[in-house]
Amino acid sequence: MAKELGLVEQYIKQVEAERKGESLRGNRVTLKEALSSPDLSVFLHRTIIDVMKDAAEPLYVVSNFFKPVRLTEGRSIVFPAMSDIVAREVGEGMNYPQETPEVEIFEGGAEVSVKKIGLIVRVTDEMISDSQWDVVGVMLQKAGRAMARYKEEWCFREFMRHGHVIFDPEAAKDQNGEIDPESPFATHGLGSDRETLNGTLSVQDFIDLMIGNLANGFQTTDILMHPLVWPIFAKNPLLDKMTVAAFGGPGNQVTITPDQVQGKLPMAVNITLTPFCPLNLVEKTFDMFVVDRNEVGVMVVKEEMTTEQWDNPERDIRALKVKERYAPGILNNGRAITVAKNIAYAQTYPEPEIVKTITD
Repeated sequence: MAKELGLVEQYIKQVEAERKGESLRGNRVTLKEALSSPDLSVFLHRTIIDVMKDAAEPLYVVSNFFKPVRLTEGRSIVFPAMSDIVAREVGEGMNYPQETPEVEIFEGGAEVSVKKIGLIVRVTDEMISDSQWDVVGVMLQKAGRAMARYKEEWCFREFMRHGHVIFDPEAAKDQNGEIDPESPFATHGLGSDRETLNGTLSVQDFIDLMIGNLANGFQTTDILMHPLVWPIFAKNPLLDKMTVAAFGGPGNQVTITPDQVQGKLPMAVNITLTPFCPLNLVEKTFDMFVVDRNEVGVMVVKEEMTTEQWDNPERDIRALKVKERYAPGILNNGRAITVAKNIAYAQTYPEPEIVKTITD
């Protein structure tokens, strides 16, 4: 028992030293001892989960917009779409007004069913005998990033399913394959000839996209796009008056304030860059999302990330299973998400100046 407690203390010191980037003096706990010690396995599993979460944290961009909701019973939950209610002035001695929000459970409600997501990481006995902590650590980091990548991709799929499409040049094409300027889905960016619509966003389209949520009664907080898409806007000559640096924001965000767009916006907007935003390099098209991060949706969590270990002596392999049960759900019938899809990955050119001549 004393030996077990000694291993636990030594392992805790080892983990703390590695997190600080320091080298631990004295003997290190071997991987074989960590896996075979019953008392130490509890701390080891907690460390494994922490390593995977730390590796996944930089990938969580859209997932952070979803508010966590615990699901204790059942496998699904229904979030109805509810209308806003209004507060009114109450006179002295008067009754308070009663407001009942309109609830659309069957038509606008979203049923969120949790699913199980997971993977298995295998470690050979040779790696355990050689005490390859670093190799196992890399494998666990890859597992954490894989779990986070699936969650982000799932969130974007829900954006495409429930978001309100404002612009879609593909849907605006006529029988000849050209963009019909009268289509409600048409963008108004011009090609190099300054006459033909080329499926790009004009400045007016960009502004309309940012204020699209206001028409649905929501604020615009974030515009989501692929990191390779932002240079298209940063280098656009139509936006040369916007004092926005391509890498001027913290992390993966660039903030546009109202004064930077000549007062055309009533709020500041974050350009949030994420590699999980759709970008088709073959068709040279991309999708953009404008959201109210406070009203996007919920993340229904049935079971947090857990691990389970077992041995396969026939192949000298020890397996580590990682799983979690959750599901993202979109609120308000997707009215807090506006979408611009199939936008051409190309430059937008300004309209030619109209010169009027006066003749006698």
